[in-house]
Amino acid sequence: MGAILFGQKGERGGFHGGGIWSIFDWNDIAYFLLYWISPPLLVGDLNGSRGDHFYTHANNFDELNDIPLPPFGQAASALVEGLRERGRLDETLVVMLTDFGRTPKINGGVGQDHFLGGYSAVFAGGGIQRGQVYGKSNPTGFEPAGKACGPTDLHATIFHALGINPENMIYDTKDRPLPICDGKPLPLF
Repeated sequence: MGAILFGQKGERGGFHGGGIWSIFDWNDIAYFLLYWISPPLLVGDLNGSRGDHFYTHANNFDELNDIPLPPFGQAASALVEGLRERGRLDETLVVMLTDFGRTPKINGGVGQDHFLGGYSAVFAGGGIQRGQVYGKSNPTGFEPAGKACGPTDLHATIFHALGINPENMIYDTKDRPLPICDGKPLPLF
């Protein structure tokens, strides 16, 4: 099982000059991934290139509509569809998530700040059944209203999809057992 994980935080270096996950190079990257390599695990980043594409504490709507969302949507769709067309989607897990949610309320700078009360993640392939929505927020978007889960549950879901038992233990240098994950896989399979 291969996995492609797209995140939002951190920096990566050097493919296509500005960074491997330059928002302007998404179509090239999707092509490169689909046609030339078969990664067992690939971790990507959307912010490690030319600016803070999804870091919209101010001017949220113009920033998202002008630069990152259209190319990201096109490339993500092309990646998933390309994997499906080649019969590789079931053996590849694609995960798109972020390090923080965003406040449901727009701030004074017409932006959104970091928010731990709720955020979204997208899973495709890897045995995940298509067309599902898991969980929901309350009417104001400030807290979960049903099927709440957290980062450890997302980790457990990724481990499960990759064929790794999320209850496995690893051992430190003093042979003490440590769980690889404290969460439970979401019922998405």
